[in-house]
Amino acid sequence: MSTGYRLIRIVNDQVLAIDDFATYRAALRARDDDVITVLAETGGYYLVITHWILPAGRNRNEPVTTVVCAVGVDPNRPTPPGPHDLLDTRAWLASAHRDRV
Repeated sequence: MSTGYRLIRIVNDQVLAIDDFATYRAALRARDDDVITVLAETGGYYLVITHWILPAGRNRNEPVTTVVCAVGVDPNRPTPPGPHDLLDTRAWLASAHRDRV
């Protein structure tokens, strides 16, 4: 494990280590990018995505951060998800933690 932070994704009981990052802020930004990637790969419909940001090395005494979000378009919406939905989600993610880091 690195000396910074490791980003882990959990979707539908599947766990995947995304990457290691030097800073918490970098891990959180990568988490936002990963949410958009997963949402696009799954068609843009509603899903719940969990990420863990695990501290390592000199940061190992910090708590693990769990970030959960429910994103995507309601499957009952009359129109399918489009690129604007992904852009809206990206903007929401950026604003949701703007003051946290």
